[in-house]
Amino acid sequence: MADWVVLARAGVVAPGPEPIAIRAGTWVFAGFFFLNAVGNVTSQSRVERYVMTLVVLFLGVNFIMVALSAAR
Repeated sequence: MADWVVLARAGVVAPGPEPIAIRAGTWVFAGFFFLNAVGNVTSQSRVERYVMTLVVLFLGVNFIMVALSAAR
């Protein structure tokens, strides 16, 4: 689902009947990834703290970049 939202926002695939949902969807996924990062930071697992936190922060920043970009 997240991949389709990004591709639709970038204009690679058709956005479907409600393109406003694509714009909102990118912000929802960005928020989800940042909340996930908070959970990973507080985890007792070293892998989650050091690896997965960086992964979801990277994804969150990328979703914000896509959300702020001009739609095609």
